[in-house]
Amino acid sequence: TNIPYSYSRTRADLIADYRVSSQMHVEGGAAHEGDDRTFREAAETRTDSVWASIRDNPFSWVSTFLKATRERRSSPDYSPVDYLFATQNPLMRQFDLANRTRNQVSGQLIIYPAASWSTGISGETNNDNYDGTDIGLTQAKDIGYTANLTYTPDSKLDFNGYFTHQTTVWRQTGSDTFASPNWTGERGDRVQTVGLSAELRGIRPGLDGGADFSYSLARGTTVVMTGASGPLYPDITMRLQHLSFYAKYAFTAKFGLRLDYQIERYATSDWSLDGVSQDTVSNLLALGIYSPNYVVNVVSITAEYSF
Repeated sequence: TNIPYSYSRTRADLIADYRVSSQMHVEGGAAHEGDDRTFREAAETRTDSVWASIRDNPFSWVSTFLKATRERRSSPDYSPVDYLFATQNPLMRQFDLANRTRNQVSGQLIIYPAASWSTGISGETNNDNYDGTDIGLTQAKDIGYTANLTYTPDSKLDFNGYFTHQTTVWRQTGSDTFASPNWTGERGDRVQTVGLSAELRGIRPGLDGGADFSYSLARGTTVVMTGASGPLYPDITMRLQHLSFYAKYAFTAKFGLRLDYQIERYATSDWSLDGVSQDTVSNLLALGIYSPNYVVNVVSITAEYSF
């Protein structure tokens, strides 16, 4: 059965901006968004948010930004659909339609210690509470930040380095008796990435080049609590290394060729895939795939012409 899903959306925003001084700006606003859907568990959802931000340059070499947002989504008529021929626990709520309160804070600090140097740090945190959800996603937290450093000794040379960290945690409840929740689960992911790049323009007339390197490490943990001692699951890991070089030569002001070489190594370990063939689980037909691991080399040539 192909269900004719559709929705209509209306949105209204109100924004106020006040210039405290030539260096400081204060903004605030509110928004309302309404979605009306067909053939979904929630025929309508309403989302209201308020936010405030401040941007300040206290010194010629410092720039700051801070923003806070509070958002509330409500689904007053949530009820399981009965025309999909799939029985659903009436206590379950789908996270994209369920009542949710979100608190978000983001900020940025940029410093220019010298004419050829710039450094900064930016971050964002989200805290979601799915109040009213008995079975399903009940809480989600996300925090991440990025630090970067740029060095430009002259108009022909750029160096850039960065470090990114992100941590995400989800909590959910479930029932294996089609009744009230009798187990809870928590999943957490931590991703860290470091990168370095360099670009050199004018190696010789018409010739530019550059290199880029990045390394990412991710680790995921899973905990399930059933009232007794919950099962212990191994961590899920991922490592990604990427290295690339490029050279670009402009034959004329309009035509040029670019040569790229990239090498990437990807290694993962996932207990839910490794060692699980198509018939390992008696009541599940699995795909029989394993955690992806590969090394790939790519060479590309690109012709660029501007009119």
